[in-house]
Amino acid sequence: MNRKSKKSGSFVISVLFVLLLSIFSFPAFSAIVNGDFEMSEPNAIGTLPVGWTTRNYARVHETYTPAFERGQQAVWSFENNTVTSASGRSFLVLSTGDIGPDSTITHGMAKQLINFKKGETLRGKYFFGTGDYLGWNDWAEIRLVPFDPNSRRSILVKYVDVQEVGDYSSTDGWQIFTHEFNAYDEGAYYLECIVWDRTDAIYKSYLMIDSVESSQVPPDADFNADGKVNYSDLTVFANVLYQDCTDPNAICTYIDARGEEVSFDFNQDKLITPDDMEPLGNNWLWKP
Repeated sequence: MNRKSKKSGSFVISVLFVLLLSIFSFPAFSAIVNGDFEMSEPNAIGTLPVGWTTRNYARVHETYTPAFERGQQAVWSFENNTVTSASGRSFLVLSTGDIGPDSTITHGMAKQLINFKKGETLRGKYFFGTGDYLGWNDWAEIRLVPFDPNSRRSILVKYVDVQEVGDYSSTDGWQIFTHEFNAYDEGAYYLECIVWDRTDAIYKSYLMIDSVESSQVPPDADFNADGKVNYSDLTVFANVLYQDCTDPNAICTYIDARGEEVSFDFNQDKLITPDDMEPLGNNWLWKP
């Protein structure tokens, strides 16, 4: 490429970038705060998880061994019933008690408000262990509760109870929970993790949470399929600008991150023009 061609290409990119800034606004994307529970605040009993609203016993630990006060012979899937993190250093412990023996506390809860987008997947790891038996079927839930209860229903992501794991028992180590959002259920939700005691408030049960994260499949306009929408994609678009899609030799499509063929010709008028920059503008500077 000669010097004149390089200058011409740079000019086209500059013009397109100015047009992009003048027409489209940058989108806002929310993210889970402290989903790995490595951040905490000092507290007398364990530590409080930064970024989460909590109720009753909800504390961050590096290891955790429950105290069964009435001689229960609990056998969990961790050696000596001592739970360690799924990854990293710390994890969240929710308990139906642990404020003292025979506490009147019936549940432990942690929640966080998150705005989920279409194509985004929520995932994390949980461990449920109990010191109770089936006569009192303690249970735990991971649920998405809509910020606006009139807009949509809550989503039960995971439910587990004593009946499922067995008396004085637990899940087989850390398990995975997941939910993928579509156009019908995207929006703002409280991610709510909670463990409940069934009636007696004596024999405690526990829900442990770790490695909570969300990720999105890159949207249209990730022309180079690198998982981001930025200046590199603007350069790719500049290189196909004014292609005539009726010409069999024209470059009018690209392969996205899903491996699917997508057209640069967003408005389907058979010509690549600045009008086809709408996906680029709508997703400008997108990243997981």
